[in-house]
Amino acid sequence: MPMRSFSLATLCLALAIFPSCGGTSNTENTTTKGSVYVTLPSINGVSAFRIDSSAKFTPIVGSPFAAGSSPQSIVIHPNNKFIYVANRGSNNISLFTPDDRTGVLTEVMPRTPTGIDPQAMIMDTNGAFIYTANQASNTVSVYSVSSSSGALSEIAGSPFATTLQPTGLTLSRSGNLLYVSHPNLAMVSAYTVASGVLQPVPGSPFPVAGLGPTGLTTGPSDHFLYVANSASNNISIMTINATTGALAEILASPMAAGTGPISFVTNSTPAFIYVVNLQSNNVSAFSVDANTGALTALTGSPFAAGTGPISGVIDSSGTTLFVVNQTASTISLFGIKTDGTLNTSTTQSVGSAPGAIALTK
Repeated sequence: MPMRSFSLATLCLALAIFPSCGGTSNTENTTTKGSVYVTLPSINGVSAFRIDSSAKFTPIVGSPFAAGSSPQSIVIHPNNKFIYVANRGSNNISLFTPDDRTGVLTEVMPRTPTGIDPQAMIMDTNGAFIYTANQASNTVSVYSVSSSSGALSEIAGSPFATTLQPTGLTLSRSGNLLYVSHPNLAMVSAYTVASGVLQPVPGSPFPVAGLGPTGLTTGPSDHFLYVANSASNNISIMTINATTGALAEILASPMAAGTGPISFVTNSTPAFIYVVNLQSNNVSAFSVDANTGALTALTGSPFAAGTGPISGVIDSSGTTLFVVNQTASTISLFGIKTDGTLNTSTTQSVGSAPGAIALTK
């Protein structure tokens, strides 16, 4: 699938959440050892690299590995034994098992059917459930995950109906709430989650004070939801009702971001939030006030990325941010300093327009 033009109906999204970093010095860091996996929608594949502590990328033998049609979102099970890829063109999910030593991927057939156009996919922190936002069928599919084989089984009641054109997904950090963005309506749907089953929160969907909401993430302690408004170049900050999960925008919201903010990258206990700006080719970095939800731009923000950045991920040590650039067909690697600011240290070509990125430990 060639790169899509920037429109509210066809935005691509992938989010990932990893452990935290914090502090106030300017020490620069490098990556830990592991494997890097990048979806390549236009060639129906997944590119794979090993990366060492000096941030050197080495292609994994056999890369890119075949997936379904137009693979987009990618998630890795917490045990690192299973990798899932949502294929937007073939309306299904591929399950891969990575070799512990080499990182080589083997696909386990058959693929699991989804709704039409699985735009986004997320997994809960325990690796028990996977959720997909099916943009063209206006549903969210939910699957239980076998801890032994990685196989997916759609739960009773799935797919769950949602508002028009679901695009982005995020779970609360406690896992009991699911939020879904709808860019054409400038709204966010909210659901309670119990054993994967979704129930709409009273009052859902909730309006946001920006246009084209896409990326979503929660703040510390599940008190706030942050929404990237891609068409109005800002971020909505919404309180999360502790009892019901209902949303309400705070007085200081929305806050300015770059042009075309499309996705967030955060840590598990975030002191900082990073916003990937698709059209201004950079990453905005903010510190988070855990009490008020307010965001403060970090010194030097925004930080230059490649052309067309679309999504990112932070490594397990919390010291490195990876951002995939759709137009440039590259990965930008940023060192995260302990004050949250970024230092660009490496750019790696992936050979084709990427969709999303994930890392094994």
